[in-house]
Amino acid sequence: MSTTLNYLGAVFLVITAVVLLAGLGWRRLAAGGLIALFAAVGAGVVFGALAYRLALRVNPTVGHGTGAVLAGFGVGAVAALVVLVATLVWLVRTNRVALERAAVSRLWLLLGAAGVVVVGLWAAKLVVKANPSLASTDQLARSFAETTRPDVEDELVRRRQDAVPSILEVFENRATLATEDDERVEPAQLAQLARVLGKIGGPDALEALKKLLADDPLPEVRVAAALALAEHHDASGLPLIVEHLEQRRDPDWRQQQPAMLRALGELKATNHVGVIRAALAPSTNGPAGSVPSFLRIRAGVAALAAINTDEAWALIGDLVVSPEKARRMMVMGALEHCPGPRATALLLAALNDSEPSVRDAAYVSLLRSEPRLKGGLENKWSEANAQKVRELLKAPPVAP
Repeated sequence: MSTTLNYLGAVFLVITAVVLLAGLGWRRLAAGGLIALFAAVGAGVVFGALAYRLALRVNPTVGHGTGAVLAGFGVGAVAALVVLVATLVWLVRTNRVALERAAVSRLWLLLGAAGVVVVGLWAAKLVVKANPSLASTDQLARSFAETTRPDVEDELVRRRQDAVPSILEVFENRATLATEDDERVEPAQLAQLARVLGKIGGPDALEALKKLLADDPLPEVRVAAALALAEHHDASGLPLIVEHLEQRRDPDWRQQQPAMLRALGELKATNHVGVIRAALAPSTNGPAGSVPSFLRIRAGVAALAAINTDEAWALIGDLVVSPEKARRMMVMGALEHCPGPRATALLLAALNDSEPSVRDAAYVSLLRSEPRLKGGLENKWSEANAQKVRELLKAPPVAP
């Protein structure tokens, strides 16, 4: 919709110029300019369309049509400019009275002045949109909810606590907001706005995040609030995070479990290893090997590694020897992102797994996570390669 408004603004600018010319007495010149403009637009459309069709016929595959579009716009612009100039010259040469000035009309001048004010407001809006530092905080918050722009985000963060009330007002009035295309604001955009509160930090922003975590109707927003609080190591929202993580019957919330597991890891929730165990149980993970399963296991293993207690690593050890081959493979992939002596020991033990695919996954994870194994080794498991790895890491080949 913003593009359409910009086009209408340009048309209104031309009309304003014509009205001002008429008001100053050059009515014939204003009428001639308007005729020249319409002739130029018509020529641009016709010649642009012809150039587009010709370009497609010459080479229909170039740029998947992008080249043809550019050719059409280029030819159309040149044709419009030529016709505009030619029409104005012809009108002036054939009708000398076009340059004669009549009496000034106050009515037309007033209309033109009103048009100048409207055009000025429109131009000011464009300038403010291009430069967020000129906008009010309320405008910035609404703008970011409609279209997530990095420069707007930076300006909101720069304004710190002053931006918090405006951001909360957006959440409260979300039903009245719409994007530039007259579509409703997407949950992902509101979640991004919650993350901005996390970047702002401070007591007011953290309090706002707790409110969103407790009351917001959108799972995406509550998850974003939970992660923002966790990144600030604010454990006051931990009970709500655990409560949301345990909502296993809601399919939407099951999709949010990886993010909540990550929040527990960020908070080093040593007293909630049992909650993570329940979240990673096979009954809550859907079909073995599914993408949601992998995401949950990867997030859960990362959270347990971040908690880094004996209980947490014992649970990872249980996952390593799971009866399900697919789950063991997923754990191998997750341990790649948790480098350290304990992860290395578990991966080394998995080199003796009964399933070739699990052994191969463990071997690849070791190559990617262990600095001592960089270079000089093949990328596929074999007994000889596994033995080289054991020797390099000076670890005995003990079965899990």
